[in-house]
Amino acid sequence: MILMEKNWVNGSTVLKPERYTQGKNKNNNNNRKRKKEKVYIKNKIKTIKNILLIFTVGIVLVSRYCIIYGMQKGLNNTKNEIECLNKENENLRVELVKYNNIQFVEENAVEKLKMVSPKRENAIYCDLDKNNFKKNLNKENSNKKNFLEVIKKAISAGVK
Repeated sequence: MILMEKNWVNGSTVLKPERYTQGKNKNNNNNRKRKKEKVYIKNKIKTIKNILLIFTVGIVLVSRYCIIYGMQKGLNNTKNEIECLNKENENLRVELVKYNNIQFVEENAVEKLKMVSPKRENAIYCDLDKNNFKKNLNKENSNKKNFLEVIKKAISAGVK
């Protein structure tokens, strides 16, 4: 028995010596640093991917809004053009009603064009019942001849 500081110790109290190697500690430290760097790089890549994803979604949304805005602008322009054309058509209808009035036509004829109302002596009567135009029979006959000539040529070409 060995007496150590007044404590009795039974058995062997020899400790196994611990050997510290600098290589293992360096390797462990290097491995830890590498793992930390890998985790840091993975996290950085994830954040960059998320940022790029958000950026592309934002660009897609903005481009769609631009397209919608352009379509809306075109629609508004078309509506404005239709409205202007409808107003112009209404003005033209009013003018047509004005010119359709017989008194207005008569006033313009007498005042501006210096026309005189016709008398029975000046009136010339024409018979429009008879046909005053010649019919062009040559074209109809020539078409028939051409058709017949084409058929004859086709038949003669088939016989040879």
